Amino acid sequence: MARQPRLDVPNLLLHVINRGNGRQSIFRSKADREEYLDLIERFKERYSVRLYHYVLMTNHVHFLVESLEEGALAGFMHDLTLAHTVRFNQRNRTVGHLWQGRYKAIPIDRDAYFLQCGRYIEINPVRAKMVRHPSEYTWSSYAVYANGEPSRIIDSHPLYNDLGGTPAIRQRRYQADMERELVATRAKEKTRFSERQIYGSPKFIAKLKRDHGFTILRSKPGRPKNGT
Repeated sequence: MARQPRLDVPNLLLHVINRGNGRQSIFRSKADREEYLDLIERFKERYSVRLYHYVLMTNHVHFLVESLEEGALAGFMHDLTLAHTVRFNQRNRTVGHLWQGRYKAIPIDRDAYFLQCGRYIEINPVRAKMVRHPSEYTWSSYAVYANGEPSRIIDSHPLYNDLGGTPAIRQRRYQADMERELVATRAKEKTRFSERQIYGSPKFIAKLKRDHGFTILRSKPGRPKNGT
């Protein structure tokens, strides 16, 4: 099956998933993760990319991002993965490819799915049975939204601000919404934002097709689903 060209245009929300080569670990230590966050900060400013949600897992990462310029995401991901590979190999005395060759970028309809996709990203450590609650996992954006923790890499978004008139109200609302997501996750009713090529209304899909030539590719029968 032919690959769907990745969209890399301004003002489009994308759920980005990047995995280790052969699903190997891409972080072995706290230092690996802290340096990766430093690199995110550097390259998102260089390439005019906004980051709204993230989680650093052991062998992959999830971002909810938006580019301000055409082609910005490709530059951001290229430099981020290359710089992290060099530093990871130096620190851990390893060689060779660290990341898989192609990251996944799924278009997200901002009105219908923005906050839900963000919570999906932050629930990943719970789904992987690493922790029982997102608040127990350090390497995600959860504490920024639920507790108001300062962040040097997370950008604010109007849809989050619409949750309430004060920071305290927004945080309580976010916590409550997350608890409902956790219930759905444990009941296996949660939307899995890594399994489809796009998340949005028919109108949203039609606009992407009209403006950017985006079409839904059909999987071959029996093709396994992607993981989280």
